[in-house]
Amino acid sequence: MTTNEIDAGQNLEELNSNLAKIEDLSQRLVAAMSHKRQVRPSLQGPGQDLYMKAAAAYMAEMMANPAKIIEHQVSYWGKSLKHYVEAQQALASGKLEAPEDHTPTDKRFANELWQTHPFFNFMKQQYMLNAEAVQEAVSDLEGLDSDEKRRIEYFSRQIVDMFSPTNFLGTNPEALTRAVETNGQSLVDGLENLVRDLEAADGEMLVNLADKEAFTPTLKASLSARLTSISPSAASRSRTRFSSPSTSDCPFVSTARDSASGLVPRKFVGLNMSTI
Repeated sequence: MTTNEIDAGQNLEELNSNLAKIEDLSQRLVAAMSHKRQVRPSLQGPGQDLYMKAAAAYMAEMMANPAKIIEHQVSYWGKSLKHYVEAQQALASGKLEAPEDHTPTDKRFANELWQTHPFFNFMKQQYMLNAEAVQEAVSDLEGLDSDEKRRIEYFSRQIVDMFSPTNFLGTNPEALTRAVETNGQSLVDGLENLVRDLEAADGEMLVNLADKEAFTPTLKASLSARLTSISPSAASRSRTRFSSPSTSDCPFVSTARDSASGLVPRKFVGLNMSTI
């Protein structure tokens, strides 16, 4: 048996092991999400009233100024169809390359394969054309006050961003490449992080952005000693925050008691959904 055959066998064994781990983690993911508690609608996204106002404004615009709506649609159809034809012509010529890309630069698509690979470039360009069409339709809505218009623009942008092909494994060349290089270990690591966060937050999508174990007692004492040599008052404030953290220490977080559950959920002042 050659070295290449041995390596291939080991890689296949590792891949099968990681696939089994993914199956187990998927079961843990479903179990964790089943524990999610009901959250008050006021802390969620916009209510149906905002969607109804947006739909009514769009229909009113269609009735009052159909030419503008048709212009938007024709522009979108033309760009989308033109790109499709260009992609087909490139393939028909026997060249495995992407057609010319006129979409704006976006840091989400920094990987070279988004520009050079025909499939990934096609997904990227079609997504960008759809995103542009949605944003133009929303920005041209009339009949809404400034606050409602701002909320519609914000939530529309969040939905469009959510559907980016970079957010899905099958349409993300960088994620696929990493998965192949690690024999699926990158997928296991990512899913483990997600499941761990969900389990720690009772099914809520609260992603940890820092290592909770980073500040060990020894490190805390060392930091306090160093602060004392600089400023005793600063060291005192540091010890207070290390020993009894409070949401009042953070200028971005406020607390509000949930009368139904008796819990004290935290919400970001700048991201209160009811005022966006």
